[in-house]
Amino acid sequence: MFKCQKHKTCVHLGDVCDDNRDCPGGDDETFCSLKNAICPSECKCLTTVFKCDQVSLSHIVEEVSYQSPCRFIYFSKIIKITNYWEQFGAIFPDTVLLTLIESEVVYLCQVVRQMHHLRFLDVTSNLIAEVPNKCFQMACRTQKLHSRRII
Repeated sequence: MFKCQKHKTCVHLGDVCDDNRDCPGGDDETFCSLKNAICPSECKCLTTVFKCDQVSLSHIVEEVSYQSPCRFIYFSKIIKITNYWEQFGAIFPDTVLLTLIESEVVYLCQVVRQMHHLRFLDVTSNLIAEVPNKCFQMACRTQKLHSRRII
């Protein structure tokens, strides 16, 4: 059984993601677009979360290759980032939280500008020399930028 949020109602699992709102708040139809979402084979994914360690960005881009509904991204030690970095923001435009650690990121602006929902960004231990003020104009609601080492 599926327990509806905010209500004591439960619906049969067969009624979840069937295009009929069975829960009073309709939460039995929430995240249904994710049932066919692609998780890159070398990553771990759960609904709107991607976690990838020591994976080639080209591998992620080639496997996902369309606008992903992913909202929370945790990447560390992503390799071969240079040639595919510009496509990253277009593939993950709904990202709210982006953690990208030790991945040789050199610049942010082109990618961040495509992520209109971005609120939290952690780019610890990358190769970013500077972050221009105009970089976050489109992502004006970004609340936190964390980077222990911007060279």
